[in-house]
Amino acid sequence: MKKLRSVETLAGGSTVALLALVVILSVIAPGPRVVWLIAAVLGLAAVIVYLLRSISARTGAMRAAAVELEEKSEEVSALTVELTELTLIDPLTGARNRRGFIDLVEHQMRVATREWKQLHFVFVDIDEMKKVNELYGHAAGDAALIEVVDTIWASSRTVDIVGRMGGDEFAVALIHADDPSVVVGRIEQAMRSRVRDTDRPYELRVTVGSASFDPAAPVSLDDMLGAARKAMYDQRRAAAEERVKKLASPAMR
Repeated sequence: MKKLRSVETLAGGSTVALLALVVILSVIAPGPRVVWLIAAVLGLAAVIVYLLRSISARTGAMRAAAVELEEKSEEVSALTVELTELTLIDPLTGARNRRGFIDLVEHQMRVATREWKQLHFVFVDIDEMKKVNELYGHAAGDAALIEVVDTIWASSRTVDIVGRMGGDEFAVALIHADDPSVVVGRIEQAMRSRVRDTDRPYELRVTVGSASFDPAAPVSLDDMLGAARKAMYDQRRAAAEERVKKLASPAMR
């Protein structure tokens, strides 16, 4: 660009000098001055044409540079959005990480409060995950985490938000759903089917609990997750008590 401007400046200066020379010759040189006047007019026209072309070329170059800059700006913005999104995703399972889940769900809670919308939470915890890692290795544990997230996604809707809250705990925000028990039942049924249909050396089981957000009495996201987690532990405790009862019954002796 600098080289182009240098050439334009040199050419412009040469043309102006030539025009000045023609005008001077038309005054001092012998012969019909009409000829020199015509030459001067033609020279002036040439200068005007040159200047117009130069302005047009420079304007075109500036427009092209502006378009290129805009395209690069859009590309940078897209990359920034993509990188930001990646920081909100759990790299192992593809679910939202804790921060990503909180960012999205807190917004949904504000919407639910403002528009009086239904919002439910499901909490999923893998049973005896520590034993899976200890007996079969962390690769098996990672595979279990991925399988559970895949099951949750298959059992929920595309608008629902799935997050890995840490370790083997997962949360699902059901957006505008009528009844969380439907999704809970799907997850439990899908996990039972996977236990029967796979040949892994361990049984992959989960415990699920749920809680509902009341827009008439809004609480924090931590409170909602705490309520869903408590419901999950209540389910686990009830299942353990049921197993003890079965083992203690006369039919099992």
